[in-house]
Amino acid sequence: MTYIATISQSLQAFKDRYFPERQLFLRSEGRVSFVKFSSRLQIISASCFVVFLGWVGISTVTYLTRDIVLESKINQIADLRSDYQKLDEDYNALDSDVRLRTDKLQERQRYLESILNDSDVKNSETISDTPSDDVAKKTPVTLLKKNKNQAMLIERLLGSGTAYADADMSRTSMRKSALLLLREIDLKQQEIASKILARSQTKLAEIDSILKNTPVSIERLVKQFEGDTNGMGGPYIPEQGFSPLFTANDNSIYQSLQNDVLRLDIATSALDSFPTGEPAAKYYVSSRYGNRIDPFTKRKSRHYGLDMAGWPGTAIQATAEGTVIKAGLSGPYGRMVEIDHGNGFHTRYGHMNKLNVKVGQLVLNGQKIGDMGKTGRATSSHLHYEIWFEGKVEDPLPFIKAAQDVRKIQGRYESS
Repeated sequence: MTYIATISQSLQAFKDRYFPERQLFLRSEGRVSFVKFSSRLQIISASCFVVFLGWVGISTVTYLTRDIVLESKINQIADLRSDYQKLDEDYNALDSDVRLRTDKLQERQRYLESILNDSDVKNSETISDTPSDDVAKKTPVTLLKKNKNQAMLIERLLGSGTAYADADMSRTSMRKSALLLLREIDLKQQEIASKILARSQTKLAEIDSILKNTPVSIERLVKQFEGDTNGMGGPYIPEQGFSPLFTANDNSIYQSLQNDVLRLDIATSALDSFPTGEPAAKYYVSSRYGNRIDPFTKRKSRHYGLDMAGWPGTAIQATAEGTVIKAGLSGPYGRMVEIDHGNGFHTRYGHMNKLNVKVGQLVLNGQKIGDMGKTGRATSSHLHYEIWFEGKVEDPLPFIKAAQDVRKIQGRYESS
């Protein structure tokens, strides 16, 4: 009670000191009157005045800080707009990335399909009859058909923009998932490319082995092919290249494949001109290529051909398809035929008794071009057979020994 009484006394003292009862005296026409202001009225009036001042102060502060708040809001909106624009750019960049990688994979796909359809590799035991072979014959979308959700994802990404309306995941996660799927396709395509490359390298090694005893080589065939510009033309179209897609060197397998497949294609095409036929229907080798004793002078001499003895009239046959460029008497050769087989290969047939072809005529492998005889510088009935490659006469015997294996190459390994 003492505490309450103390507070009451303090309030009463505060009121008596600051809000005592006041009187306002008014004088008019000699009369005096007054107006009384009680303490209660003074306290109420003072309270109202304080409230009014507070309101005025708050309003003033609010008015003065309104521009600052508004500017802050504007900055926040600008930041949000910038973030949205950056996010939209990221979406578009990711979209473009998915589409670009898909297009590149389609290019690689078409390249692999073109190689698989080529006769030089399509019969490969290394490539055929494997599950991965099916992969190389499918597009990036059909490759994932077994997983319907993944296939739908790829199709949405490759479709119109409205396809995202019913997506079960965010646009960003969709595209990231698509990139993972495209990477999976890339790895499977590289697996196929590696198998084709291994097969091509095996075939190139086989050709090198077959030709090792002859003056012909893959490098010389390629050089001869690239140097022959006869009967060529058309618009210039740069060679197809393969740029990196997911890693810095994931295109190297395709560059190696492109190089080796091209070399294999050139080699097999050029070897179509390789003489593989029998020069005569029946014969035995009577004189080989190289040093010998000349049958007329009995002195050491050089023999640039292979002599094949046989009965007069034995059929002489073209050993490869080609065009007759010489046919008739030719000095020591007697009646002679020369055939241009293309790709640097020429053959000559001398000492014939009768010719069945003329200059400019196209002949086939095994076609009869004349009869065996002993015209020209010859001691008896035989065929003088020469093989020329890149303008130089070569020993025919290694060509004859390699003929059977080369015929397999000419058949595009169908017998292998």
